[in-house]
Amino acid sequence: MDNIHAPNLAAKSLDLQTREIFNTLVSTILFPATYAAFYKRVDQDIIAFVRDDRRAQCPDIEWLVRCYATWYLAKKHNDEAKLAESRYIYTVLLRYLRLSLDDPRRRTADTTFATALLLAVYEVLDGCNPDGWLVHMTGIKELLRLRGPAAHFRGIGRTLFLACRGFFIAEAFVNQEGCILAEPDWVNMSARAFEREERVGRGSTLVSIIDQAYREAVYVPGLVAQARGAIQLDGGVIQESLSKGALCTQIRRIRGALQTLTRQLNRSSNRVASRSGAGLVDSRYTASIARYNLQGVRAIEALLDQVLPTLDAANPTTQAVCGRSVSIYPSVCRRVLAGGGSLDDMFLSMGAMAICMDR
Repeated sequence: MDNIHAPNLAAKSLDLQTREIFNTLVSTILFPATYAAFYKRVDQDIIAFVRDDRRAQCPDIEWLVRCYATWYLAKKHNDEAKLAESRYIYTVLLRYLRLSLDDPRRRTADTTFATALLLAVYEVLDGCNPDGWLVHMTGIKELLRLRGPAAHFRGIGRTLFLACRGFFIAEAFVNQEGCILAEPDWVNMSARAFEREERVGRGSTLVSIIDQAYREAVYVPGLVAQARGAIQLDGGVIQESLSKGALCTQIRRIRGALQTLTRQLNRSSNRVASRSGAGLVDSRYTASIARYNLQGVRAIEALLDQVLPTLDAANPTTQAVCGRSVSIYPSVCRRVLAGGGSLDDMFLSMGAMAICMDR
């Protein structure tokens, strides 16, 4: 064999192997229920993008899949050297990401967005810095804004948007601010994209319920933040605010919608397959998908139940808004990996699994 070409062939073989490991990780180990929830609904799933899309044949994605594959092999074989190698690749990826962000031609590219998102997920997997994913998400939110809603209406942009909505909601909860996805342009894009998917036969009962739940959940971080601002404590006595009535109305509407969705998800979690769009969601994961979303809806309901009494003018109280503080689980990485390695709860529970109600 020609010695000049052999290194290139070896590198190509390694790239193909790591992409296959990455695809296996996505579909069967790290996010199996998340993948099952979306891959038949979208134009292009993440596996098809990494394996077949010419845009993904670039250093950013090449190093990304190598980082994940190396992390997996390190965990599988309890190999500390491999784990250190994975972390080194992560630092290489950060440099590639910075170069992409500094290049106007690549700044808003799908590959740049995918790399940024999956680096945030890697922080959760690695667990060295429990808040690392949140630092990434704050920057990714600005990248999302720069890309604009149209970039997430179809294609791989839509796939990444659907899979990671919960992370944006969680980021808003932690930073005590409105969620970017609650802004009118994003709400409108989400509704139009869902209607498009319904028209082409990608809808199902379960998909519809999940989408409705997310449409309500995106408003909750902003309502909680407004509630904190509307309530002023003066010697332990809550003062009235002109905005309280409007906030109470919005919270009651969302809470009522979530209660309805809770009943629907309860029914769906006991079914083998969706009533309509049979085969759209892998029946092996239907119950899991419904259960994770149900956990998220219930957590958000509980949060609203704590906020509402503090705003109710007819029932004044000295209890602080959200009597128990809202925070990120300090052991989020270890917690999600304790149940067999899946991150599906973070992806499918609308950000609520990243919220802790301190007892």
